[in-house]
Amino acid sequence: MKGFTLVELLIVIAILVIMLSMGVPTFKTIQPDLKLSGDIRDLTGDLRLACRMSVTEQVSYGILFSEKKYNLVLFGENKEVLKILKTKKLNSGINFKSITFTNNKVLFNSYGSVNEGGSVILENSKQRIKTIQVSSAGFVKVEN
Repeated sequence: MKGFTLVELLIVIAILVIMLSMGVPTFKTIQPDLKLSGDIRDLTGDLRLACRMSVTEQVSYGILFSEKKYNLVLFGENKEVLKILKTKKLNSGINFKSITFTNNKVLFNSYGSVNEGGSVILENSKQRIKTIQVSSAGFVKVEN
């Protein structure tokens, strides 16, 4: 008969346990940075989505920031919120360090530009930060 012996199976299990015990602390160390990168990616994507929707539908969309979350919003002619399309909570350990937009909102017009440029800075529990810049022309870019 062909197969594995009990000793061979125990050795394989021991090797897997050793590898796993070495990997878990490493993962816990990089987890705050992964959360920060994920939230930056999501917010950047939503800012670009708001810009594209504003251009294609010829109405104002934008992002409205609050303490630990932001909303993708359809704005009316008087810049009032007509409809909240999406709400995104930040991951645990991630905070808005700074938001330089007036009234904590980014408002894209039908040309894809914003009335004022600004930035959003996110910070993780290890005090690492990432910045999203939105130019007055509506360009969205991430800086470290």
